[in-house]
Amino acid sequence: MSLFKKKNTENSYEKLLQIPCDYDGYDIVFEENSTDPEIYIKINYIITNGKTDMKNVKSFGSLSRNSDLEEFYTFYDEWTEFLRNSGFIFHLDNDISIGDFTDGINRMLKANGYSFTADKSAVTEKYKNKLDETGINQMINYDILIVNTLAAELRRFDLELIDLFNGFDNCDFAVIPISYVETMKSLEEKIKL
Repeated sequence: MSLFKKKNTENSYEKLLQIPCDYDGYDIVFEENSTDPEIYIKINYIITNGKTDMKNVKSFGSLSRNSDLEEFYTFYDEWTEFLRNSGFIFHLDNDISIGDFTDGINRMLKANGYSFTADKSAVTEKYKNKLDETGINQMINYDILIVNTLAAELRRFDLELIDLFNGFDNCDFAVIPISYVETMKSLEEKIKL
């Protein structure tokens, strides 16, 4: 009997790991001798709903088309730290629960000036139900399912949950209006020209 239970548990986790991402990610890594730094002003505007200015990021002033990757990452680290501290992005890792991520999303909604929040209890219940559907009957933290659950919730408010890929990980999440998704895709393409 214990072998049967072990197989069911393995199948449940396998099903969980097969869940596809249901949110957009954007590769915003600077291309030396190619990328116009002004693109990051536009991305910043979208992520912050126009509530911050790039002048708050000192290293942006030294970023130029000819900057190397080291200069970009100095800027990127300062920029994302500023956005995290201001509540405009949230860094998700494996230690973050659905409740903590919901709190982070609600902080982003407030920072962006939206007058609504995600209902933490309802989102947690939806997440628990999704785990149950895979055969897992305990609360575990699985980042893709956590993000998918919140992404679906935000779409009810015409918002999209996106992640920023920095060349190493894609753990920094932001909330943008759905109407800006195509603009973000266009900006991502311009970075890589």
